[in-house]
Amino acid sequence: MISEAKENRPFAERIATIEGKKFNNKCNISRLSDGSMFCDCLQFLYQKKVNNDFPFSSCKHIRTEMRNHKFPNFKFQAPSAFQKAYLKKLGVEVKKRLTNAQAYFILGAHLERQKLKYDEFEDLLFEHPKVNFLPLNYFDVEFEGGLGCSKEEFEEKLAKAGIESLITDYVRTWQNSKWEIESNSSISIHGSLEGVKVTSPKFSGNTGFEEITKVLKLWDETLPTYRNGNKKILAFDRTCGTHVHVDAHGWRMRDFLRLAKVWAKMEIPVIWYLVSPSRRNGKYCKTVDEYFIETLSKERILWDRYYSLAFEAYPKRIVGYRIHEGTLDDKKITSWIVFLLMLTDAVKKGLSHTDFEPTFDGVIDAVGMSGSNTTPLIKEAKNYLSESFQHWKEEERRNPPSSKPTPINIARIEKKFRKGGSR
Repeated sequence: MISEAKENRPFAERIATIEGKKFNNKCNISRLSDGSMFCDCLQFLYQKKVNNDFPFSSCKHIRTEMRNHKFPNFKFQAPSAFQKAYLKKLGVEVKKRLTNAQAYFILGAHLERQKLKYDEFEDLLFEHPKVNFLPLNYFDVEFEGGLGCSKEEFEEKLAKAGIESLITDYVRTWQNSKWEIESNSSISIHGSLEGVKVTSPKFSGNTGFEEITKVLKLWDETLPTYRNGNKKILAFDRTCGTHVHVDAHGWRMRDFLRLAKVWAKMEIPVIWYLVSPSRRNGKYCKTVDEYFIETLSKERILWDRYYSLAFEAYPKRIVGYRIHEGTLDDKKITSWIVFLLMLTDAVKKGLSHTDFEPTFDGVIDAVGMSGSNTTPLIKEAKNYLSESFQHWKEEERRNPPSSKPTPINIARIEKKFRKGGSR
């Protein structure tokens, strides 16, 4: 992967796949040609909470697997100067027991998740002192819609494509190291289809987008055509949504409150025009209002999940974004996920509702998606969202709504709680 290693690249052999304690993610362990080991969990990829008391850098998964192996031929070789510099650009902490081979595969895993070729990566670093990369937070997606086959047939179809799934009974297990398929009677779809909710495993970066694309394509293949045979029956209608859950590990109540204020400021003037009008301020997707902000300001979680922004999974430190319409369009949903990952990361880094103007350009700039110092993946998402924004703005101009809510006055709420001695 690095320039000086082209003639003698290290290699890896997968030796184990480890499920999380709650079966909510899984990671792959490989033995490397220098005798060290590699794990594709995010802690190892960013070298967070790794142990340097072993012969080489190790996360908790590697330490578990090390009990089953011996390392008679291991000889430590430190990363090259190029590797160290490039990893630091990606936000990786270069620890003292990180080996050259481990650095090689960490860099490769990052570039794969960023959908970047090595020469594209080098060009970006050469042209820009600071590059905005896609945050690799874990995320999952919940698709509501109709299948043109039974759940069992769809599970078999996924299995043939090498995609693991399981059928659940109406209640999400949150043990989603596999795709979950469950019945969904809450949606209204064509009578020939079976209403379902299909939830992805936890993913990070473009590797997740690629699998989502495969699953949506297989889903689309199940749909029958109308009698004239010219058009497929739609898998969804206005009652269907696509919900994205983003990991917010380490967040405190004040972080969720800051996100709620940021979201409230941008929701009506910007977010509304990135999604279908059917998802705007509906019964099951209410706009974030003063009551929502005031509840969080009292350091309480609003357990009502029928808002566009949902914190009902707060104990698991997960943010739910519920405003997107039902879709089998991979480009549409991956562009939306890129935006949500950038938004969540920007808030984590301190973005406040006072830091941006509530315009498309203002929001895109605030979350780090504008400018030439972004990756092609982020640029593609930004361009897609821009087209969507312009389309729905023009649609509203041609067909003005009878009424439209006024964005909430966040400053007034903050003043109220300052007077009351609360935040």
